[in-house]
Amino acid sequence: MKTNKLTIFFRTTLIISFILCLILGIFWYPFSISLSTVGFSKEELTTAQNIEFWSQLIFYWLTIIPIFLIIYYSWILSCSFKKEDLFTDKNANIIKKILLINTLDLLIYFIGNIVFLTMKWNDFFLLYLLIFIFGIITSGLLFTILLIIKKGFELHIHICKE
Repeated sequence: MKTNKLTIFFRTTLIISFILCLILGIFWYPFSISLSTVGFSKEELTTAQNIEFWSQLIFYWLTIIPIFLIIYYSWILSCSFKKEDLFTDKNANIIKKILLINTLDLLIYFIGNIVFLTMKWNDFFLLYLLIFIFGIITSGLLFTILLIIKKGFELHIHICKE
């Protein structure tokens, strides 16, 4: 695959990811948390329900912020792809940052969901567990890509020395 096609594919994926994260943060989290908290009742929220709702919503909003940071770093990475600078130390460092941010965010996300589950606040735990598993798979792919880019960079340096 040519780097131009790779760049277009990668950027399209990033734009779709950005839109999905916006939908998740703006629509899904508030909707799902309100379903868990009050259901379809039209009564005013009690203090306990308000605490339950806002605690979860703020938590999920805070855990979605690093994903936007990952998308930003990935866009920077796509700029390198466009210049055909695929196997560079700079790209490897960007992927390391993305991997670190993703891993820490996933850890916090998982722990938070476990806490909400034990408090019996989280009716959508299985769905959020699937999001967590998707994040773990993404981390594995990122780690693989990091190893490939590092190896390509080492080979490039080795060839240039000869």
